[in-house]
Amino acid sequence: MRLYMDERFIVSTRQRKVLALDDVVSDLQEGTGPVDCGGWLVDVCDALTDHASEFIEELHDKIIDLEDNLLDQQIHRAVSSHCYVNS
Repeated sequence: MRLYMDERFIVSTRQRKVLALDDVVSDLQEGTGPVDCGGWLVDVCDALTDHASEFIEELHDKIIDLEDNLLDQQIHRAVSSHCYVNS
C-alpha cells in the first residue's frame, strides 16, 4: 500500500486487496468511521494490526499441529523399532 496524506487529504494505492482497508472503508460508508485524517490513519493501523494478529495466531496453531504430528511420528517409529528389536 502506498499512501500520501496531509491534514485534509488522503490518497492511497494498492496492488493487492488489503482487507484492513476494506474494514475502514466499510466503517466510513456506514457513517461510523473516523472524522479526520489522523483518525483514519489510526483506524488503518489498528485494522492492519488486527488482521496480522489473526494471521499470526492461525500460523502459530498450524506450526504447533505440525510439531505435534512430527513428535507423534518420531515416538511411533521409536516404539516400532524397539518392539521389532525385542521380538
